[in-house]
Formats: sequence, structure tokens, C-alpha cells
Amino acid sequence: MSAASPSILSKPLSRYDRKLAGAATYFALAASFFTDVRVIAVVGEDFGPEEEAVFRGRNIDIRGIERAPGKSFFWEGAYLDNLNEAQTRNTELNVFASFEPKIPTPIATLTFFFLPTSIRFCSVAWREAMPG
Repeated sequence: MSAASPSILSKPLSRYDRKLAGAATYFALAASFFTDVRVIAVVGEDFGPEEEAVFRGRNIDIRGIERAPGKSFFWEGAYLDNLNEAQTRNTELNVFASFEPKIPTPIATLTFFFLPTSIRFCSVAWREAMPG
């Protein structure tokens, strides 16, 4: 999953640059209100203590977050007239480009997993790494 740092432009001309976001972030935060959550993701050197604190603040297990040299996944887009439709302006895979999931033992024994479909090769690799 991505723990990304996107730049988003939305109407009426609000702009958010390099804020913590991504499927791992949104799913983990929402699910943490109902159950224990463990995250598997890859982040770059730009993912620091401030971003980590967001997960820790909700007691989210981040032992599955791999830190890699380089920058985290980055997406830049705009939500203009229709907030249901994003216009992608830039995508940089960065550390995602060479990420091979490593499933920690405490996570591999779980029954339920959330796999995003936004980057298919990652979802397939994660599923194949799961036991059973």
C-alpha cells in the first residue's frame, strides 16, 4: 500500500502539498476505530517522525512499513468541477518502483487483508507473498 505524499489542488483553489495520504494511510486510520490494524507499505526517506506519529496516535502497528532509500510514492492531481473525478497531473513511483513486499510473521498469520487495486503489480505481489 502507499503511504504517499501527494499534492492536491481542489476548487475553490485550495492546495495541499506533500501531505501524508495514500491507501495505507486512509484505510489504516479508518479501520483503527473498529479493530487492530497492521500496515504493510514502503516509504522513502521523506517519511519521518511526524508522519509516523499519525499512525502511532491511533495504535496502528507499523512494523510492516519498509523504509527505502529515495522518495516516497508521489501523486499530483486536481479535483476541480466534479469532486468525484481526479485529474492526474503527475505520478512518481519512486520507492514503489522496486518494492517487493516482505510480510512480517505477525501479519502473515492474519485472516483478513486489505489490498488496494490502484497499482495492480503491488497487489498481486502482496497476495502472492501471503501464506495459504
